[in-house]
Amino acid sequence: MEKGLGFLKNLFVEEMDTPTSTAQKATTPPANSITPQAISTTQVSGGSLKTKGFLKEALEEEGAKEFGYIKFKQSLDALKTIISDEKTRYVTAFITAKTLGFTKDKLTSTAETAIKTLNKELKRFEEATEVQNQETVVAGEQKVSSLDKSIQEKTEELKKLTEDITNLQKQKSDAENQVKNDRNKIDSLKNDFSSSYAEMVNEVKNDISKISNYLEG
Repeated sequence: MEKGLGFLKNLFVEEMDTPTSTAQKATTPPANSITPQAISTTQVSGGSLKTKGFLKEALEEEGAKEFGYIKFKQSLDALKTIISDEKTRYVTAFITAKTLGFTKDKLTSTAETAIKTLNKELKRFEEATEVQNQETVVAGEQKVSSLDKSIQEKTEELKKLTEDITNLQKQKSDAENQVKNDRNKIDSLKNDFSSSYAEMVNEVKNDISKISNYLEG
């Protein structure tokens, strides 16, 4: 789960290029704070480049153990610049695979293993988002509840100290906005990851279908 959590926290990035007022800078937590500042939501064909890069890294890490679907896929990608016909690329890449003792069934089997690897990363990500939810949304809601109580107490006990009450009300508003922002960030991450995951699984499934159609064992 640590890998998934690290990936999630890396996706929460601070918007360093956005101009901020002096007051805003004064309330910005340090860069190493657990509370995320912003989230990169740039979408690329249904998923962000950062999310897809993470998933591809997981696949390549698994594929580095032996020649299989991942290296076969890398060979296909490398052949795109010199062979325009898709079937010819698959056949050419398969010729290399056969020299290493691989069969059509073995390639299909390792492609299915790639899907299992993606499924494991999905589970890690879901666990990590739950941790992030506890650290941001739940903690923020608790802060809002605590501030509500403080406002009530100050209103009853110190009616004349309106400045203190106004300050607490502002804190409450900031906390509520933070809860809303954090929830939106997590929802955006989930949507991004789900889209990238679905796209990559479909790509692997399409390759399995093409391996079945194009190649002879």
